[in-house]
Amino acid sequence: MQRTWLSAAHGIRLLRKGCQQSAPSLERAIVSRAGEGSTIDRTHTQGPVSKSQQLSLTQLRTNSLSRAPRAPWYNSITYTQVLSRLLSTTGPNSGAHETTSEEGGNRYSVKLVTSDVRSAGTECDVFISLLGQSGESGYIYLDSGFSSGTHREFHVGSAKDIGPLVGVRVKRGDAGSSQKCDGWLLDRVEVVDTMTEQQLLIQAQSWFGKLDANCNGELEAGPAEKSFLAEAHTNTDSDSDDESSGPTSPVLKVYSAGSAVPHPAKVKDGARSVLRKESGYGGEDAYFAIEHEGASALGVADGVYMWRLQGIDAGEFSRALMDNAAKAVKQGAKDAREVLHAAAAEVAAAEVKGSATACIVHINTKKSKLSSANLGDSGFMVIREGDPLQGELRQVLHVSEAQEHEFGRPFQLGHHEAANSPDHLDFYCTSVQPGDVIVVGSDGLWDNLEDVIVVEQTHKVLSAPPAGANKFEMAKLLSRKLTELAFNTSMNRSVDTPYSRAASSAFDMVYSGGKKDDICVVVAIVDPIK
Repeated sequence: MQRTWLSAAHGIRLLRKGCQQSAPSLERAIVSRAGEGSTIDRTHTQGPVSKSQQLSLTQLRTNSLSRAPRAPWYNSITYTQVLSRLLSTTGPNSGAHETTSEEGGNRYSVKLVTSDVRSAGTECDVFISLLGQSGESGYIYLDSGFSSGTHREFHVGSAKDIGPLVGVRVKRGDAGSSQKCDGWLLDRVEVVDTMTEQQLLIQAQSWFGKLDANCNGELEAGPAEKSFLAEAHTNTDSDSDDESSGPTSPVLKVYSAGSAVPHPAKVKDGARSVLRKESGYGGEDAYFAIEHEGASALGVADGVYMWRLQGIDAGEFSRALMDNAAKAVKQGAKDAREVLHAAAAEVAAAEVKGSATACIVHINTKKSKLSSANLGDSGFMVIREGDPLQGELRQVLHVSEAQEHEFGRPFQLGHHEAANSPDHLDFYCTSVQPGDVIVVGSDGLWDNLEDVIVVEQTHKVLSAPPAGANKFEMAKLLSRKLTELAFNTSMNRSVDTPYSRAASSAFDMVYSGGKKDDICVVVAIVDPIK
């Protein structure tokens, strides 16, 4: 049985596909309490949180240092120097002392946002240390009781001048023996220096503790303490797209390629895939992948085959949706949400019949910003290069969450009254950096391949490129390898898959094997502008 290590919404794929146990939780990692510090003010604020997650693999060990991309304002101290400092001061013997907010006044406003996925909250104590160019504040006790989906704001200080902020160190303490398997999924941290008005946004998206891996009681250790370098921003709206600020030309180059294959029964009947550089389809699945004036976008749509029983070609709907998504990018849509809304409006105006799920990823190559719009059970994964010095190969930065009314009935756009509105899409934003890989796929991919296999295959292909292959050829090779692997798995009657476990749960029976389906995969490789 292939094991998938999980830490996120719907248990990544197991709970998404019907695992009966509770959502993944963290068993407590025992750490010593740093002491009884205090804070001047604690504010509890409820609010929606973006659904995000991080998956750790046994062979992809999670380092205690998670790194955001180097921010453009970072001039007076090098990124390598900060990493060296953090690595040398992370851990139980780091010398980081606990302080209290009274020691340095209330200069800093700190907001911690806990993810709203199931079991994301914790009753454990939480500590934070502010990292600056000139030093570190030492651990400050914040509070305990960080519930799922909450925004909590604290006003803290530092006993010494730490200079301009560069990041934070966060630690989850012990809540005692009564809190069994308690964990915490920190979505993001926002820090404001009220004296200089410097603002930092940290997309943490990290679990603290031990992870309930796979509904079989097998646990994988996760850190109770992590350090993060931050992105700087001067606008508290993280989705701002003010084109008057930031680089005026792209700083990233994205190489994208897609692959698709029809359901095996359709192949037997003579159906074939159509694969082009910027678009393609196989059966009712369709994709697009384009680059246009500082933006790169890719996406998949999975048409509902059963419309054929009413004389409707659902493949026409999915292809029209992707064609109009590409058109929206060329017309200047600023993020994935705008792209999907515009595409859905065009398809509706043309009165195209049918329905489809859709997942679109948009990358602003000037600002190194990724946004996604997902509706239904297609999805995407962002894979980041690990730190070889820490034994890391590749890590999953984010996996999208499927949207289903019930098992086998995903959200979908369509011409019928029961269809979902584009307003029901799941929107997500993060930063990307050179070396990141984005995999977008229809459910034919995710139903048949464990997330861990997708990561392993990505590492295998990209670590041994054919002689002379460029990044576009590598993206094409990886997309086809994943498609081929998913297709072969779908034909295997004995293999354990995300779909077989889900079907066993949903139908109260023992089901094994893959799920035969159309399969569509698009891969994007992020590279610096040379």
